[in-house]
Amino acid sequence: LGTKVVPVVLFGPQQVRSVVFYIPVAGFKADDESIDVDNLYKQDQFIMYEEEETFRTKLSGFQCCTRDESDVNDNLPLNVVLIGNRNVIHDTLARAGWDVPGAFEFSTALKTAEAFFSGNLPLSVPAAPQYLFGREQDILLHKGRGSLHNRNRLNLWLAPWIFKGKSVWIGNISRDIGIKRKSKSLNFANKIDPDIDNAYYYLFMDVMMVQGLDKFGVVKGIDKCTPENPGKTLSGNPYWTEGKRAVLLFSDDRIAMNEIDFFNWDFAKSVKIAIQNLKQKNTDREE
Repeated sequence: LGTKVVPVVLFGPQQVRSVVFYIPVAGFKADDESIDVDNLYKQDQFIMYEEEETFRTKLSGFQCCTRDESDVNDNLPLNVVLIGNRNVIHDTLARAGWDVPGAFEFSTALKTAEAFFSGNLPLSVPAAPQYLFGREQDILLHKGRGSLHNRNRLNLWLAPWIFKGKSVWIGNISRDIGIKRKSKSLNFANKIDPDIDNAYYYLFMDVMMVQGLDKFGVVKGIDKCTPENPGKTLSGNPYWTEGKRAVLLFSDDRIAMNEIDFFNWDFAKSVKIAIQNLKQKNTDREE
C-alpha cells in the first residue's frame, strides 16, 4: 500500500550482494505521515537504561493498556516492546510484509461504511486511533492476506526511554477479524481475535524469519485474563492473555536464527535452554 519493497541481488566475481529498496507509493497518504517522531521529546526527557534488570522493572511496572483520549479508561493491552531505531524497525517489518495503512479521514470513513454494507472489506480500511502518552499512535502498521478479516495490526508509540543507545517503542499487536457497526450510529469498530498472545508470537516469527531479530524476551505487565473471565476493550471486544509483554531487540545487520540471543527473563529462560540443548544435540550428531 504505502511502500513497495524491491529486493535486488547483485552478482559479481566471487561475491554476491543483496540490496533492498523501499519506495514510497506516489499519492498515498500514510497514517503516520504528519507525525514528527524526532521532535516528540526534548533530549532531557529521555531516561537512559543500560542494565537489563532495571529496564525489565520499568517494562513490567508500566501501565497495562492504551487508554481513551481522556487518559482514564483502559483499552487494548500493551503487549509488545520493540527496541531499535525507527528506520531499522521499519525496514525489517517491510521485508516481512508489513505496511502502513492509509490515514483515517472522512472519505475513508465513507468507504468503510460502503464496504461494510456490501460485505467487501479491503485490507486498507484504517483502524481507529488508540492513545498512550497523551497522543494517538506514532506508527500504525498492518499485514494481511488481502482482506480485513485476516489483518494483523501493530500500534507503536515512541517511549521516552533509551535502552543501550537504542530507541524504545511500546504498543500492541492484535489480529483484526472484521469490523462491527456501533449501535445506533454509522461509526465502526474493529473486531479482534480475542487470543491476543497469538499475535505477538506471529510478530516474533516474522522478525526472526527475515533475520532481523537480535534478542528476545518476555516480561510480565498485563493482568492475566481467561476465556471464562475475559478483559474488554473500549469497543467491547473480549480478549484473553497470559499477561506477558514480548520484547524484541532489532538488529542493524542480518542475524541467523541460530544466533538469536535471549533476555534472561521469565519463560525465555526455558526457551533459551531448550534451544541450547537442541544445538548441542545437532553438534553431537555431526560429530
